[in-house]
Amino acid sequence: MSACGNGSGSLVGSVLVEDPVAGWLVPGVTLTVDLRSGDRVVATAQVKPHHQFHFREPSGTYDLDAVGIRDCVQPVTIHSGRSITHDLRCVPAPQAG
Repeated sequence: MSACGNGSGSLVGSVLVEDPVAGWLVPGVTLTVDLRSGDRVVATAQVKPHHQFHFREPSGTYDLDAVGIRDCVQPVTIHSGRSITHDLRCVPAPQAG
């Protein structure tokens, strides 16, 4: 995804873990949320599950990534002069065993 455009906007959201019983998520753990443009991390936030992250970045399309949770990446578009809410929903993959 590429970030481009003029002006900046705000992105607010939460990391929502759909199945916290999977065994890998310990209550009170802090997650890292990266906002990426291509392979480049443009912003990072440390949040607890179901707590909010906040980013203010130039308008454009980014990837929102919950680091360390497989397949928990979603595209998001930030619009100049606007504030948007986008929750990152994560469903843990079943553990091999």
